[in-house]
Amino acid sequence: MNRHAVYFQEQEKRREILVLLKKRRSVSVQELSKHLGITKVAVRKHLDVLHRERYIESRIVRQRTGRPAYVYNYFRVTTAI
Repeated sequence: MNRHAVYFQEQEKRREILVLLKKRRSVSVQELSKHLGITKVAVRKHLDVLHRERYIESRIVRQRTGRPAYVYNYFRVTTAI
């Protein structure tokens, strides 16, 4: 597979993540992993890119047991000049 095909697949997965976030308001890495059919590590890599580009934001949700979980929300600020 060439670089362009890989780039296209990555962009498509990120679009799917954004569409799901717009529909559901917030989702966890676990939910995204199941929905997209990719590993949690791959989901986190996509989320890191989207977070860096300021398309999404994250927040920590405390659970009764275990580690706190990150939940991601769609967040796109547009600036009008």
